[in-house]
Amino acid sequence: MVAIRKLFRSIWSGLIGLIQDRPAVLSGLAPVLVLMHAILTRFALLPDVWSGLVTAERPDALALYLGVAGSSSLVAGFSGVVIVFGLTAGGSRFQLFRARSGQALRSNWISTMAASFAAAGLSLAAAVANFVGAQWLAPWIVELALLLLLHSALRLLWLMKRLMNLVKTNDAEEIDKSNVVPIPPFQKKSQGGPTGTRP
Repeated sequence: MVAIRKLFRSIWSGLIGLIQDRPAVLSGLAPVLVLMHAILTRFALLPDVWSGLVTAERPDALALYLGVAGSSSLVAGFSGVVIVFGLTAGGSRFQLFRARSGQALRSNWISTMAASFAAAGLSLAAAVANFVGAQWLAPWIVELALLLLLHSALRLLWLMKRLMNLVKTNDAEEIDKSNVVPIPPFQKKSQGGPTGTRP
């Protein structure tokens, strides 16, 4: 029983490591999942969740596709800000983090922006397909865009959490080096002498 648990833990840790260090794997799975969904829907093995969108008025569907494109652009812009911060932040902790992470870190940074830009482009392609009369194709294109957008947003949040923890550790080290006692946030300094009496 213990050996089975260790095996499952080893498989789980390997899977998590693969997901974290190789974002292209998840991005590559997105079109496969969309294709499988389309095939299962075609043979009535799954309900057609896009039937209402196909039969909807063209302006309504077009607004949805353009909305996804706008959301993808926002995520792409925000990921650019996070990447610039990670590249330019000073401190020994950040330098060590960038040096040790290597290719895995570069892959994650590139993936967040690439997936967001791809989602924006696919959303625009869905809008064009809907405009030219290929309403049956547009929902599947936007489904792929949504998967890429979700992947990019979740990975960006994970990277932000890592950077925030790194900032906290780096600040604590700098405070220890300077022997400065940090003031708790939002604490008002007392006035009127050491007893804290009011003036």
